[in-house]
Amino acid sequence: MWQALSADTQAAIERARQAYGDVLFDYCHSTLAAADAELAACGALLSAHAHADRLSEPENLRAWLYALARAHCTMQATASSGTPTGPGAAAGTDLEEALAALPALQRELLELSVRHGLTNTEIALIFDAGAIEIEHLVDDAADHLETLLGSGPALTAAHTAADLLQHLPIRDAPATMAARLTCAEPLPPARHGAAMASPNKHSS
Repeated sequence: MWQALSADTQAAIERARQAYGDVLFDYCHSTLAAADAELAACGALLSAHAHADRLSEPENLRAWLYALARAHCTMQATASSGTPTGPGAAAGTDLEEALAALPALQRELLELSVRHGLTNTEIALIFDAGAIEIEHLVDDAADHLETLLGSGPALTAAHTAADLLQHLPIRDAPATMAARLTCAEPLPPARHGAAMASPNKHSS
């Protein structure tokens, strides 16, 4: 697909990569190995261009990109070539073990809310849910993480489990990500509808 795009379009996608590449890669890398996460993030950027007409409210761009990345992660997981590293916690630490023990949905909600700083409304758009429902789910996930951490040294050194997560850095995308755009593909028509419907809805 990349070779068929105009130079102006390629430049626009490259600007989007520079603006969102790191965060999308980091998000995808929480469930995919690095190479697969890189390809999924690139696919999300190409999907955003290919189906730009589906985004009627530009203020929802960030939520839309994450929704697209999430859809690409689901597709890429079937051909995964390695092991994800989780949200940047050092291996063997209490936090890393507690995060691994969380249900996948709770771990993802904390990833989006705490590490990536998305609002409840933005997360609601990604999951096609209500913002109040998301708020409760995020609170439950944070409470569960604190329960798993117990009163260990990791938690006593911070005020809350969320404080621990906020200090986990967003991982930089590999330098090869720009080149990977040339082999990534957007979501096929059968898959893009659900991923791109939610960001144009208003959640309450």
